[in-house]
Amino acid sequence: MMKRESGIVRLDEIGQIWFRRSRRAKHLSIHVRSSHRVWAVIPYGMGMRQAEKMILTKRTWIEKQRERWRCRENRTRPDVMKMPKNPQNMIRHELKIFEERNGFSVSQVSVRRQKTRWGSCSWKNDISLNINIMRLPPALREYVILHELVHTRIKNHGQSFWEMLEEICPEAKKRRSLLGEFGWLLSDHD
Repeated sequence: MMKRESGIVRLDEIGQIWFRRSRRAKHLSIHVRSSHRVWAVIPYGMGMRQAEKMILTKRTWIEKQRERWRCRENRTRPDVMKMPKNPQNMIRHELKIFEERNGFSVSQVSVRRQKTRWGSCSWKNDISLNINIMRLPPALREYVILHELVHTRIKNHGQSFWEMLEEICPEAKKRRSLLGEFGWLLSDHD
């Protein structure tokens, strides 16, 4: 097979696989992005034939993931809020309110469209939030913001993290599970 940096290969047993090579990847990784989209990240030292063989060994797992996506895609999507004007400013404003109310300290805030995360907090306490949190119900948006604010103090998801989050965000774990119903918003670009 040709040496390509990225593209699509078709495996009879699985179908189309989108792939890309990565200098940072140490191992082959497979990501199922929807019922019809499978990605493989291939390290530079691995040949395409070897990658194809490894992907084929994971076909049962891939099919289970596709089935999970089919169930999600066939479900009625919950209602979402309409994207307001100036969503970045609104998100920053809400974060500032929660930061001051709860005594947190944030270094920098960025708001952008992300495909896989609602938010993140760096070790320097820089918080990044997904612009699509503005389309979530207010209680879930609050959960995402408070989750990242707690990470300014606790950098893991251990028991103390959840205890602190529950103190300032009642029913945090319940809100977290409800957030899963809105996962499709992560890849929605409207």
